[in-house]
Amino acid sequence: MEPACGEPVFPTWLAKARVRRIVFWLIVIVLGFLQIWSHRLLVDHDGVAYLDVAENYARGAWSAAINGYYSPLYSWLMALAFLLKFPRSWESTVLHLINFVGYLGAFACFEFFLRELMRREKTDMDSEDQATGLSESAWHTVGLGLFLYSSLYMANISGSSGQGDGSTPDILVMLFVFLAAGLLIRIHNGRAQAGTYTALGATLAFGYFAKTAIFPLSFVFLGAAGFISLRQRKVAFLLAPLCFVLIAGPWVAALSHAEGQFTFGDNGKLSYRWLVAEHANWPEWGGQTEKEENLIHPPRRLSIDPPIYEFATPVAGTFPLWYGSSYWLQGWKFHFSRTGQMRVLHESHINFWEILDHQKEYLVLLFVLILIQRTALAYGKALWGLWPLWAPCIAAFAMYALVRVEPRYVAAFVVVTWVSLLAAVRLPAKGIVRNCADCAVLATFLATAAGVAHGGIHDFQSTLRAAPSEQAEVAAGLRKLGILEGQSLATIGIPHDSYYWARLAGVRVIAEIPSPNVNQYWFGTPATQEQVRSLFAQTGVVAIVTDVMPSEVRYQQSSEPLHLPGWRQIGNTSYFLFSLRSSASAESVPGGRGLPGDLVTGTHQN
Repeated sequence: MEPACGEPVFPTWLAKARVRRIVFWLIVIVLGFLQIWSHRLLVDHDGVAYLDVAENYARGAWSAAINGYYSPLYSWLMALAFLLKFPRSWESTVLHLINFVGYLGAFACFEFFLRELMRREKTDMDSEDQATGLSESAWHTVGLGLFLYSSLYMANISGSSGQGDGSTPDILVMLFVFLAAGLLIRIHNGRAQAGTYTALGATLAFGYFAKTAIFPLSFVFLGAAGFISLRQRKVAFLLAPLCFVLIAGPWVAALSHAEGQFTFGDNGKLSYRWLVAEHANWPEWGGQTEKEENLIHPPRRLSIDPPIYEFATPVAGTFPLWYGSSYWLQGWKFHFSRTGQMRVLHESHINFWEILDHQKEYLVLLFVLILIQRTALAYGKALWGLWPLWAPCIAAFAMYALVRVEPRYVAAFVVVTWVSLLAAVRLPAKGIVRNCADCAVLATFLATAAGVAHGGIHDFQSTLRAAPSEQAEVAAGLRKLGILEGQSLATIGIPHDSYYWARLAGVRVIAEIPSPNVNQYWFGTPATQEQVRSLFAQTGVVAIVTDVMPSEVRYQQSSEPLHLPGWRQIGNTSYFLFSLRSSASAESVPGGRGLPGDLVTGTHQN
């Protein structure tokens, strides 16, 4: 049954701003906390590095803490948390709680952004009967849907989207992008004071601290604010770039001094090297380099077949190869790869369409609103007037398309783009058309809410089940097998999850066989395997750890069986250990479960 002309579509409580805000905040808090808590034990490779950086800051090891690849803000926040002296087993939980605080801050900044946008619409409306944008209730409702989806399932506050394990600062990027967008709207409205420009410069600087990619995008934001201010003849705009330089400059100087050349961060350059360049090999990069790259100090290669890399010094960290990517690849010169660039652009195109496909209800909403507005020309004119919002988003999309597009990278810019597209709609202040628009908004929110609610139920169930952490079990298993804190290990292949188990155990991984080459060890001759173990032992490691045992383990029935003596399973995990200590054979190490003597592996299957 359609509502009568002028009859509100939204429930009565939703029309009351104070009640609506309380209910929406409760929804945001509950869903965010459920997701954070259910994944609180997960930490990915980047998360381990951020924890290592934070620990160096906390103990005053500044030279080791300054890192060109990992942005500083995340580690600074964690370093402050380290002052609480909590047990190491709580590190992952604290890391996720920092994400949760950033998530709440992002929603507060998103509210500020919407509030500035609605204030602009009210300023543009001269009379009650003039065409205007969505109602306040509609804006808050559609905004809640956009925020929940983008923060919980794009920005990776806890890894439930499958793009990571919630150990990245992308939720902090959302916070600063929303805040910068709100300040730009205030400037565009002509309401900017000196404090507004100062806040914009500080926001962009801290956004850069959150993620290096914001540094080049800051000039797009500043350019938009400068163009608007120039037309408004407001000299106070100069406070924005001045504040940005004063806050971001010291970090750029410290980073440039540490690397001996000007740099604002190595993330973009190294990502291009791993993903686009001619010899791109990330995410499986484990030390592989080409001689023609002329690196200043690449990882030390101890063997060719299979390749063995050692990287104990001079870089700190649980896994120095990942922690010190800027150091190991220093000297690499940028070379444009047409083939690689075309491949990445094609992948980016596919990824953008996948993102749009997961948000098709908002595309339908936009088409419906434009259709009932009837005048496409008026819509286009209104959209052009919102260029300060969508111009930085287009710049961000173009920048990421050149290297890699992931939902978490573009989450904030996707939300701002949708808001810009919806804000250009002009509808009658009252009547059946307004009711139809409200119905479309409510239907869109319910479509998003269904998926979000399903995820929330799953997170609640995961919280009740409280599954044990394999990373913690591996760390405990290492201690039972006699591995002491401070000792060094080697790995065969990069673990599928992360090296968090090594950090929990207080050990370092200083040598490895890269993941693409593991079968050169497993299916090598006994002499080859013995040589590999000898080379590992010469680096000072006491044991080898792996979670990439040959895929087929079965009873003896192969014509070419492969025996694995000396390897012991670490607890009930997917990890195995081979002791290299001369004082005890692998079979005599207590506390582990060895592979049964009658178990062998079949031949390798491609």
